[in-house]
Amino acid sequence: MSARKSRLVVGPAMVGATLATLACGDLENGTPSEAVGATQQSLKVQAGAGLPIRRLTGWAALDHSERWPGPITGHFIASGPYDDQPIPGWSGLLQNADGTYLAMPDNGYGSKANSADYVLGFYTMTPTFKKKSDGTTTPGSVENHAFTAFNDANGILANGAGVDLLITADFDSYRSGNGHGTNSGIPVDPSIREGRLLTGYDFDIESIARATDGSYWVGEEFGPFILHFDPSGTLIDEPVPHPFL
Repeated sequence: MSARKSRLVVGPAMVGATLATLACGDLENGTPSEAVGATQQSLKVQAGAGLPIRRLTGWAALDHSERWPGPITGHFIASGPYDDQPIPGWSGLLQNADGTYLAMPDNGYGSKANSADYVLGFYTMTPTFKKKSDGTTTPGSVENHAFTAFNDANGILANGAGVDLLITADFDSYRSGNGHGTNSGIPVDPSIREGRLLTGYDFDIESIARATDGSYWVGEEFGPFILHFDPSGTLIDEPVPHPFL
């Protein structure tokens, strides 16, 4: 995975509409992270293609300078460190019943080697889509309301019963570099250790689905694994590994 990324992630079906996000950002070069709203206004079938016609009718963007309170991060990238957690774009998006959205970044700065101080989780946010031209290229706004950190507070990753992994919270100092990394000498933030918060060293989260009981299934690339979290972000089952990768 590179530090610069651009991907289209389609969220859950809505009545008469589909919402998509384009998550793209480069913290090193200051390019924005954007959320682009696309609504399906017609189910007319394209001639000979058998596909519905979709039109882009709204646009909202999250500025690249957006931050959220959290552990000091970015120790292992050229533009860091930061006093708060940046939001480098979203890999997953779900619509909530109250009109807000769940927006999930991925592992932070693009690799296991430089993301041990980036806390994984999801934001609850509201986009205000710009739907009419005002003669400018200014997008609609995005407001973040809350952050839910993924964590292993139940100790599932260290219980000896399934997939056991050494995570950032198990170390005194952050790991950095290739492979499993080396001791950086920079102490792990106490909130990460005490809450067993998961970081971009531990998993590379890329997709999210909500179950009927409100829990979340998250796909990640390092294992690769499927991870199961309760609504508060706590890991509740053993990671499910790919059958042969």
